[in-house]
Amino acid sequence: MAQLRAVKASGIELREKIIKQRYEGLRPVELPKEIIYKAKQRIKKLNERYGKVTELPILLNKKTFTSMAIKSLLQQSII
Repeated sequence: MAQLRAVKASGIELREKIIKQRYEGLRPVELPKEIIYKAKQRIKKLNERYGKVTELPILLNKKTFTSMAIKSLLQQSII
């Protein structure tokens, strides 16, 4: 608690300090190319069958990891 007060008194943004500490050691998630290729093929099949895949309900929520991954695959596969 004393550290938080000291940080706040010195004018450092607490939120930035906490985020920096929390995400300092994390590395980006890396998926094997096979998984990405299979996911792209599934998206292409869905696009052929149902039309626009970009209107899936899961893509309406922009903050989830799943929706970000699907959007990234959609952009890479250029459907």
